Amino acid sequence: MLDDKAVLQILGDELNQSAGGNENEFIDANRKHALAYYLGQKLGTEVEGRSQVVSTDVADAIEWIMPEVMEQLSKFDEIVTFDPVSAEDENQAALESRFVYDVLMKHNDGFLTLHQAIKDALMQKNGIIKTWYEVDHRREVKRFSGLNQAEVQYIMQDERYEITGQSATIDQDATAAQMQQYQMVVQQAQAQGQPAPPPPEPVQLFDLKVATEIPCPKIKVKAVPPEEFRINRQHNTPNPCEARFTAHVMLKSASDLIKSGIPKELVDSLPRGEIDDDDRDYRFYMQNETVYPTREVSNDPSQNLIEIAECYLHIDLDEDGVSEFVKIEVAGGDNPTHILRVEEMSVDDHPFTSVISILMSHKFFGLSIYDRLKEIQDQKTSLWRNILDNLYLQNNQRTAVLEGQVNLDDLLVSRPGGIIRQRVPGAVEPIVTPAIGQDAYQMMEYLDQVRAGRVGVNPEGPLNLQDIGDRVGSQGVAQLMAAREAVTGLIIRVIAETGIKPLMIQIRNQARQHLDTIQNFKFRDKWHAIRPTDWHARDNTTVHVGTGSGNNGFQLQAISGIIEFQQGIKQMPGQTLVTPEQEFSAFKKYCILSGLGSPEAYFVDPESPHGLELGKGAQQAQQEQKMKEDQQNMAMLKMQTDLAQAEMQKAQAQMANVQLKAQVEQMNLQIKEAEAIANNAEESAQLQLEYAKLRSDEALKITEIESKERIEVTKAHQQNKAAINGSAQT
Repeated sequence: MLDDKAVLQILGDELNQSAGGNENEFIDANRKHALAYYLGQKLGTEVEGRSQVVSTDVADAIEWIMPEVMEQLSKFDEIVTFDPVSAEDENQAALESRFVYDVLMKHNDGFLTLHQAIKDALMQKNGIIKTWYEVDHRREVKRFSGLNQAEVQYIMQDERYEITGQSATIDQDATAAQMQQYQMVVQQAQAQGQPAPPPPEPVQLFDLKVATEIPCPKIKVKAVPPEEFRINRQHNTPNPCEARFTAHVMLKSASDLIKSGIPKELVDSLPRGEIDDDDRDYRFYMQNETVYPTREVSNDPSQNLIEIAECYLHIDLDEDGVSEFVKIEVAGGDNPTHILRVEEMSVDDHPFTSVISILMSHKFFGLSIYDRLKEIQDQKTSLWRNILDNLYLQNNQRTAVLEGQVNLDDLLVSRPGGIIRQRVPGAVEPIVTPAIGQDAYQMMEYLDQVRAGRVGVNPEGPLNLQDIGDRVGSQGVAQLMAAREAVTGLIIRVIAETGIKPLMIQIRNQARQHLDTIQNFKFRDKWHAIRPTDWHARDNTTVHVGTGSGNNGFQLQAISGIIEFQQGIKQMPGQTLVTPEQEFSAFKKYCILSGLGSPEAYFVDPESPHGLELGKGAQQAQQEQKMKEDQQNMAMLKMQTDLAQAEMQKAQAQMANVQLKAQVEQMNLQIKEAEAIANNAEESAQLQLEYAKLRSDEALKITEIESKERIEVTKAHQQNKAAINGSAQT
């Protein structure tokens, strides 16, 4: 097992040999020079009496890029989303994505953290973000008044409370009642010849002031000043979690160390006194701000500052040949003197994320805007100074004089209309300074174009369309704008991939490691009871950031076309290509790209409780409408059936009438034949009687059939009319 001395020796070597440590002067000098160029400070080459103006191209470019970057990273409700692993996992993945975003933006100062880290990356190569879990204790003071002795004892036995103040008063009413009872006891004792008991103590009421420590577990996210971060020099990827050694060297008060669990005796023994923190305080003194020259910043010893190095490294503490990933806190900064705490950790607990704006292959440190524009700023500063010096000389030209023939006092005073006394004509002759010409101004414009090409921004915006003229059509303009914005767009994408994406994964890992209590979380207008420690491992993510305002315009135009297609498809009967969820997804994308924010203010999410309720109502209305249409169709079908039956009955009656007439005609023929063969009158009379009877029966039968036919047809027409009227009213 390694002893403390060996561990301190290992940590000291790692800290001093790490990038950003005491022996790495290049990184430290680069950061200071970058800040100096950002502030537009003097170069040290100024000449007295000459122009000392300094161009601020580095600061201008950074401040032009920052709004675009922050807009792309803050206008989306979800910067990074976790990918689902199955159809059943989609809602859970979306919930986790929203929870992680809220931890960053709502539980922490997410906007300020991202702003600081991104500006560090643009100015000083890398921005560092630290993520960790911590249980803060919020101290609350409560006051209780009018407590009796029993209530005071109960509070004193409660370990949650610490009594910090106490006062007592006499309860006059209770004491008077007690004395009355005492007088009665005294009288009884005297009547029985017994001695009187001692008088009771007055009844007291107590006022207490108690303090309680309320634990507040929280996942913290903070931007770390780059000069406080250390990483081993050989590390060659943008991800600090893969490094062999990383550290955060910072100042902490003695009170903070004690509250974090470090014994007071050990804290009191740690070194204090004079400090030389130019590497940390340069941000102050370079802007003419003073800082404390000593760690003893207060007469209160608890507020004295102690330099701490929080180291994360792989080290073989038990000397079994296999290293473990541990966190070791030491006092003394880059020159550790005391081990404060050793804690074995999971790799998922690695706290650092590095934000890079311009990647360099196989290196941890990227390039900054300062690295790209330092030469341009120097050249513009030199040109600017020469132009101004030329203007100064033209307004205040040098003069050649004949020695001894000119009053030098008159010559040295330059004022409009001033008189210079001379003894002979021509004793004073101006030396003409030629104008510097348009070449210098054209060079300034050229350098501005070079600057825009290197970082993708200029004062006029993404592209000055007036400079294009008629050389290209509308498509060519769009291509030129896209090419210019591609530089800034790539910076945004690199920032998202190197910094924001791993940051979200780290926040989720911290939640899975430590948040083991059930929390109420509102997602899609519905409250969920979640326990992050129950979540399964998840690493696949999707980054949702744009690549510039021009790209947003193209995306907005594309999503508008998709919405139009969806509306057209929705009009097609029986379509199966567009669902309400897909429509809402298109509306959501449109609102985000338009800068309107959350779409819930304008549309109802079909998967939300309100959306599901509306969907059920719409489905029920559709079912009722379908039932109504089915009833109308059934009534129409019945009407048509009844009408067809009536027509069939009419046809059958007509056919029966024809058949009857045929039978009558046949009978007439038979009668005629009978009359022809009849020989006597009696037979003829009999035949005539039978004929008359037959004709009478025939007429009655025909009349009956025709009457029945008319009744059936009339009835069918009445039913048909009633059915039509009922359908129209419905």
